[in-house]
Amino acid sequence: MTIQAPFLLCLLALAAFWTSTQGAKPTHYSIPFNRTSFPPGFIFGVGSAAYQTEGAAYIDGKGPSIWDTFTRKQSGKIEGGGNVDVAEDVYHRYKTAVSWLFIYPKGIREFLLYIKKNYNNPEIFITENGMADANNISLPVKDALKDSLRIRYHYGHLSYILKAIKEGVNVKGYYIWSFLDDFEWNSGYTVRFGLTYIDFKNNLKRYLKYSAYWFKMFLLK
Repeated sequence: MTIQAPFLLCLLALAAFWTSTQGAKPTHYSIPFNRTSFPPGFIFGVGSAAYQTEGAAYIDGKGPSIWDTFTRKQSGKIEGGGNVDVAEDVYHRYKTAVSWLFIYPKGIREFLLYIKKNYNNPEIFITENGMADANNISLPVKDALKDSLRIRYHYGHLSYILKAIKEGVNVKGYYIWSFLDDFEWNSGYTVRFGLTYIDFKNNLKRYLKYSAYWFKMFLLK
């Protein structure tokens, strides 16, 4: 089987990072479909953003961005008053080796069909899709890793994307937001989007959530 280069790079990046993290595997998976259900060449990925994870604005001549200035001078506009002086400290820890009221996956199929009908069916890459959990500081880490709702969220959206593809929509890729829990703009650290849990109270340790293992199994099929 020929492996597409973008998929291989994505899979290698995920494997290199996740093998160095800590976390407990869920005891079972429910994946009635997987990446082979999608057309050849379809790209899967997980998104992140340097500013939201790196920290170290004043290290090695990097310099502050407009958001560094904003979070310092207007900290009252950030929920929890956080900034990204440290964030997830990806700048130093990199190794080579807001919740919506409703989740409505069917809507993504309807929107994709609308684009097909009204915009001459262009190539579509869904570059950011995800859901946030509230950062419940009283919840033990082992319980915070059990993000079954996030699994259902992505399973549902991928299912309806596949339906749209079978109806002729030209979707070429899907990226999950996000790779890590991060500094989520004006919500600060009060919400968590990541497949990887960041323990902000314990030296920024990384733990794989159940959704990370689910996505890994999805991609390996």
